Amino acid sequence: MRLLTTIGVVAALVCTPALAQGISKGVGSFPVTESPATPGVTPLPPPEEPGGLRKGLLASDPASIQQVMLAEGYQARLTTSNGGNPLITGKISRTEYWVYFLDCQDGQNCKGVQFHSGYIVDRPIDAAEMNEFNGRYRYIRAWLSDEGHPRMQMDLLMRDDGMGPETFATYLDLWRQLVSIWEEQLGV
Repeated sequence: MRLLTTIGVVAALVCTPALAQGISKGVGSFPVTESPATPGVTPLPPPEEPGGLRKGLLASDPASIQQVMLAEGYQARLTTSNGGNPLITGKISRTEYWVYFLDCQDGQNCKGVQFHSGYIVDRPIDAAEMNEFNGRYRYIRAWLSDEGHPRMQMDLLMRDDGMGPETFATYLDLWRQLVSIWEEQLGV
């Protein structure tokens, strides 16, 4: 019985997508990306602050997330969604994007964020093209809306200990790079 329990725990850890992709609750995590200019190059994790801990950004503090985005040079307008949750809007290159705050209670105490962009293109896009893009790039998902318009999303869990500002900035840069690649692929 003990052997089966051990095997079950190991299987759960191996099969957990977040662990398999190198993401923890945020502290000390960083994305593993392959830059189009330098294939195979993995960025180093951001340095830890003295004492071994970083000040974590939390989805429950939208203004701090907006401030990091502004400090990194991104457009970031903090507003409220139709559902009453915080919402950050901006534009990268030719793409408007939205940062939705997720798992909120009455517009407060949010647990995560979702970067989202949508496109209207002059050519047909099919699921095979979406699948090919999803197969090449981690941390992002491309899909088609009910109307057949391409969408791109990236979710970040930002609760408990939060995510270090440097790690968040790394994810912002990853989003920027993938938006640029996506624009080129779609021809927008």
